[in-house]
Amino acid sequence: MTVRGGSSATIELASPTLAVVHVAGAKAPRRIDRLPIDATAFRGPVARVEVKPTAAGLDLRVHVTKGATVSSRAAEGAVVIEVGRAEAPASSDAPGE
Repeated sequence: MTVRGGSSATIELASPTLAVVHVAGAKAPRRIDRLPIDATAFRGPVARVEVKPTAAGLDLRVHVTKGATVSSRAAEGAVVIEVGRAEAPASSDAPGE
């Protein structure tokens, strides 16, 4: 897929808790590739986001909480990563028991 600016991007669901967007030919300012963005304080399904330079460009790594759902798609020259909350387990207690 080609994203805005002419770079090509591929999306890899590297594990159940990690989505990686590989963006060929992209560069990030040095100051943003040093530390990940810790998102745990927001209590959402995304735990951490980080940018890692690679020989081919850069990787955007989205770490999600255990049990969250991750999917991806291309939309109008952009990469969309959709992260859903983990489903709460169904209660085994039936009302009135």
